[in-house]
Amino acid sequence: MRSPHVVAIATIFAAVALASPAGAVTNSDASKKRLAEYYALAKKEGEVVWYTTSRESYLKGLSGFWKKKFPDVKLTILRKNSPQLVQTIEAEIAAGRPRADVFTSALAYQGEDFKQHGWFQPYKPATFDKIGAQYKDADGQWIAQSMFLLLGAYNT
Repeated sequence: MRSPHVVAIATIFAAVALASPAGAVTNSDASKKRLAEYYALAKKEGEVVWYTTSRESYLKGLSGFWKKKFPDVKLTILRKNSPQLVQTIEAEIAAGRPRADVFTSALAYQGEDFKQHGWFQPYKPATFDKIGAQYKDADGQWIAQSMFLLLGAYNT
């Protein structure tokens, strides 16, 4: 199992890189200090592994940002569709070799499912109380990255 420090580090880095619908990222001195502390820990680990459904174009920009912002920590990205990522994670856990530090998915229910299995490391950013209840798990098991409007349409 990955180190709890790596999970916390990855979560903070993801918060810096990903815009939360509730504005979880701040530039406060406390946030900057916390980020610097976790970055120092991440350097010891050397890598953050992110499993995601994000678009290739977004990931390309994020990779460039990451290399500039966190040059001493390698970012490894595995991009697949949500069901494929879930299968990968489940297989890795069953084999006793989970790799992902950060997992983003388009399947909203997956956060609760993984929480019930105990597969998440809880983390609450400094701004956790400012994030709307509908965008997070009260225990800090997951935080929404984005929201999508899905509409049903038909051709008459």
